Amino acid sequence: MLRLWSVNVDDGQGNKYNRLKAVIEDGVIYVAANNGIFQALNIENGRRIWESRLAYFISGGVGIGDDYIFLGTEDASLIALDKNSGETIWIRDASSEELSVPASDGAYLVAQSVDGRLTGYDSATGDQLWVYESTVPALSLRGTSSPIILDDFVLAGFENGNLVSVAIDNGTLDRKSVV
Repeated sequence: MLRLWSVNVDDGQGNKYNRLKAVIEDGVIYVAANNGIFQALNIENGRRIWESRLAYFISGGVGIGDDYIFLGTEDASLIALDKNSGETIWIRDASSEELSVPASDGAYLVAQSVDGRLTGYDSATGDQLWVYESTVPALSLRGTSSPIILDDFVLAGFENGNLVSVAIDNGTLDRKSVV
């Protein structure tokens, strides 16, 4: 395979066992380093379009929805950045560390925390709309299952082995869907 370009994004994963993956949309690669460096890169040549230096340790990967980029942090925060400039739109407290990639359909943001909570937010304001709670086993590894949005529902897998479907607008459990 021929390498067209290569870019180091500061500390990358660092010495953590996070699963920070880049996301690609409209010819731009959005990528985060564990130490709070976040960049938008041109997919054709790797040139930096913009960079944000956040005062947080990123642990929850990169989520994208309409005009926003979403990140979760080690210290239980969710961050929304403007997709075109990297400017911080809002920062909100989460219930615990965010290890999974936040999911968004543009209107709603859904984040899954290590304490077994799945939380729905308004994407534009960061206002919390609902919480679905699952039990976390006494002995477990750090779960990194990421929620998936399908139409008007959110699918989420939890450390206790349950897979659930909840309504995206209010978090109501679809009782037929618990596996």
